[in-house]
Amino acid sequence: MLTTKAASICLLLAFSISIACADSEVTRQHTFNGDDIGSIRFDINVGTLQVEPSDTGDIEVSMTISAEQRGWFGRTPDINNMDLRSSQQGDRLRLSFNEKNVKTQWLVKVPDLDQVDIKLGVGTVEVHMPTFAVYVDLGVGTINVQANSSEIDTVDLSVGVGDTQIFGGDKTESHRAMVSSETSALGNGAYVIKARAGVGDVTAELL
Repeated sequence: MLTTKAASICLLLAFSISIACADSEVTRQHTFNGDDIGSIRFDINVGTLQVEPSDTGDIEVSMTISAEQRGWFGRTPDINNMDLRSSQQGDRLRLSFNEKNVKTQWLVKVPDLDQVDIKLGVGTVEVHMPTFAVYVDLGVGTINVQANSSEIDTVDLSVGVGDTQIFGGDKTESHRAMVSSETSALGNGAYVIKARAGVGDVTAELL
């Protein structure tokens, strides 16, 4: 005969198995026609965003969503129906993801554009070899931009609590005040890099 205690244990085991079997990670793929887009804005709550050059001329987005486990009795988010939101006004594309209790890892391949704006709450931003202006606003985390000096006009980095560094470039200037830091430099091109963080480290490298 199944006792009340045994039944409770079986119910708990079944509940645990159902949690373990639930999807804890999904990946979404999107492609946007680069001919129709001049600038992109990212709005992301938590995660890692990596931006690289595109070989196809289109904007290619790969986004992996991971659910955060919340203990035995916490409710694990259902990520199966989650995806980024996209909208376009004129030639400006906006991509956003602000679901709670999940984190995202983005790999975005971008062709030649006018501008990319990034707003991230917590996480990491990495931009490699941009042929467009870059503006980054990060709450907490790290920013790293690696660019060709022949493409970049000015670089301006700032952080409220943390450190800023620029490797390469001309006329580099750094200023520190208590826990804040600002660093600027010049390149030989036309585009601007402007990145700031509330707390963290912000670096740029001009090759």
